[in-house]
Amino acid sequence: MRDKMIKNLLLIMLGLFCIACATSQTKVILGAVMDNNNKPIGGAIVSTDPPTSTVATDNLGRYTLRLDKEGTYSVRADILGYLSEPVTVEVKGDDLTWADIKILPESMAPVVEPLPVVKETTSTNETSTDSATEGQTDKKWWEKQ
Repeated sequence: MRDKMIKNLLLIMLGLFCIACATSQTKVILGAVMDNNNKPIGGAIVSTDPPTSTVATDNLGRYTLRLDKEGTYSVRADILGYLSEPVTVEVKGDDLTWADIKILPESMAPVVEPLPVVKETTSTNETSTDSATEGQTDKKWWEKQ
């Protein structure tokens, strides 16, 4: 008799748990992180902005982010030695949202040349006003080379 009561109680609890899961409003973003050769990247940290969820990819580069509400999210993947651009994702309804992320090895990153230093000149005497020569008015800016 006691065993039957425990069994019925467990069934009721299981039923309530299933109802709670079915009515849950969790949104899901699924995807994979891959390099430029479509090789999956395991161990990458995938996060959202606004910050709601952070997970690590599995050994096949797959991830699942669970969110509380609909909205527009920026999803990015970070791992040492790679550069990543965020992916913008619109999450709405009860549908699953897919967002695959491509990352590049740092060695393939475009080289950004530094901008040249531009020195300001005054219109009256054409002297340099940069901090290294401030107060020196004996040379013109084109004569300092």
